[in-house]
Amino acid sequence: MLDFIVENGTEITKRMLFALTNQNIDPYNISGFRQDRNDVGVKIIERAQSSGEIHNSSDPVLLFNNVQAQTIGVIIFWCTQMGEFDFKNAVRLAIEVCFDIKPELRKASPSIFTKG
Repeated sequence: MLDFIVENGTEITKRMLFALTNQNIDPYNISGFRQDRNDVGVKIIERAQSSGEIHNSSDPVLLFNNVQAQTIGVIIFWCTQMGEFDFKNAVRLAIEVCFDIKPELRKASPSIFTKG
């Protein structure tokens, strides 16, 4: 999904978000497989918590939902900034901070507002 957004640019992404909003479509459930995706995402978070890769011990369902909301926020902000920062890095940074990933596993640059 991230590649699709970057490859198609801000104008297509804005139109897609606008269409979803106007049609009252849940952006988290575009494909209709929300529950399956949620179940897999939550299990991955649980495993990462138990292995110590994720330090945030909050409820995995809440973490999963929070990351979805943060990703939508980054998409919207990226569109308003006309793609003038590294979108994938910004999403990764949001995830790493939310989950409190072990420092040695972090890959995102904290300088997200540079074009990439």
